[in-house]
Amino acid sequence: METIIIAAICLSVLIVIILGFFLIYSLKKKRVLRKLAEKYGKPSTRAYDERDFTNISQLFTLFPAKGKETVDDITWNDLQMPLVYQQMNHSVSHIGDEFLYRHIRTQRYDELDRLEKHIQYFDAHPKERLNLQYAFHNINPKTRVEQTRASYLTENKKKCVDFVAHMKDTDLFPNISIIPSAVILISAILLIVFVLCIPILSFVNVQALIVILVLSMFFVISGSAIYFELFMKKIHDYIPTIKTFCAGVNASAQIAKLDPNVFGKELQLLIPVIKKLRNKSRDMNALIDICMLQNEMAAGLGIITLIFGLYGFVYLWAVKTIKRFTAEAMISYESIGYVELCIGLGSYRKTISNYCHPEFSENSQVAFDELYHPLLKDPVTNSKTLNHKLIITGANASGKSTFIKTLAINAITAQSINLCYAKRFSLQPAYIYTAMNLSDDITTGDSFYMAEIKRLKGFLDSLGKASYKMYFVDEILKGTNTIERIAAASSVLRRFAESNCFFCLATHDTELTSILQHYYSNYHFEETTTDTEIFYDYKLYDGVTPGSNAIALLRVMQYDESIVDGASKSAQYYISNSKWEIFPK
Repeated sequence: METIIIAAICLSVLIVIILGFFLIYSLKKKRVLRKLAEKYGKPSTRAYDERDFTNISQLFTLFPAKGKETVDDITWNDLQMPLVYQQMNHSVSHIGDEFLYRHIRTQRYDELDRLEKHIQYFDAHPKERLNLQYAFHNINPKTRVEQTRASYLTENKKKCVDFVAHMKDTDLFPNISIIPSAVILISAILLIVFVLCIPILSFVNVQALIVILVLSMFFVISGSAIYFELFMKKIHDYIPTIKTFCAGVNASAQIAKLDPNVFGKELQLLIPVIKKLRNKSRDMNALIDICMLQNEMAAGLGIITLIFGLYGFVYLWAVKTIKRFTAEAMISYESIGYVELCIGLGSYRKTISNYCHPEFSENSQVAFDELYHPLLKDPVTNSKTLNHKLIITGANASGKSTFIKTLAINAITAQSINLCYAKRFSLQPAYIYTAMNLSDDITTGDSFYMAEIKRLKGFLDSLGKASYKMYFVDEILKGTNTIERIAAASSVLRRFAESNCFFCLATHDTELTSILQHYYSNYHFEETTTDTEIFYDYKLYDGVTPGSNAIALLRVMQYDESIVDGASKSAQYYISNSKWEIFPK
């Protein structure tokens, strides 16, 4: 009777533990789903640093979109696209981070209609969206090594792994010897056999048996623990990759539940992958959690497997499986990234008060209504129809550089995410390139001027290609003297004018507007200057700027009056005599 009571009590405790586990899991899931629902459509508050972009750029670097030109590094940095990306990124997993980054840097995405359909689908189906986001949330690896690995991000950021690098070169997985694990396994088995044989050996000295048993257990357990720590030090960087592989397959299974009438293309690729990997990934995830002590709930079983050295066998099996199914793993990865892209862009759009879908045409003009820069808090909008060859002049800080960046950013987002920061934006499909913030390069020995002419030479060399391009240049050839700058710039600009491309130049060199008046349309920004202040309206006007404010800015900044007057007199002397006045001693 007592035995039955004890068994009933043990069973009850076990049932309570299991129910408690499921209750904790359910509450945790509800909390995560609530947070995901609250964040949808809200501005991203995530902080980034240089380390983030090292991880985020992996997919772009190692698996670039095939047959596509990319937004090169100069253009990406000229336009401050990392800041635009941070504002735009509403991904839940590191896979979404990487996929969005590659997507934005891949020029002229040719399936905008499909992308738009899927963005609208997820926006209209919150239940499906949240279930997928929860699966994506679980992709971010949560392993015991997070606490000790310095390369992981801080607690409030998503964890990034080297999954893409490991898929690109599976030989990166460390090779381990199975001999120690085999020795530990054999020793543990022999120890069990020895314990089972104790009754048979009872005629031998019992004390000696106990001593032998204790020493055997000590050596087996100590050896297992020491080897386990050495083993984990060697492979701990690769556990997140294995966990991502498993969680990615699980998330892909959630994608496979989507409407085949809407996601037929995606499911056609994904379903065969899930059939191959679902069971393997589930078993792999459970064994990694248990044998490598990655899950506190399975710690008891983990200690048992540690004694038997099973982690070595599990690791080798996991790596062999991943190497065998690398192509399938990348199909899963890409599918998750694409779905996250659609969901994230739907959320991002709700944070923008004024946007439109682009209009594409064969007309080389660029037309827009209420166009603005996405990074400005209170932007001044502009409406205009621009010819495909234009020079923009204006005083310092009047808005020239910001405007050409605005044009270039909108041209990129129009062709990558089907979104423009305007009420209307029309353009001819094109590849985007800029030359705005070039500098000298101490590593190559290139001067500032050399960097400029190399960049422009690259533009000129690309003109013969069939693809239509848009070039945006801020202050052409500013690394040399005035006479040679005007002469060289006018000749280079004429070549662009005679070619089939869009070319936009912002400059202080008003001489170029006169020299090239038959080739380029002129636009300008204006300002109103007083003795104490300069007012800008940041509006784009037709024609050439009527003046400059460089000397007026000296007065506003309270330079000595004699310096300001001297500068004004020198400028007037040059205008009247076409040469500079020599200062007397």
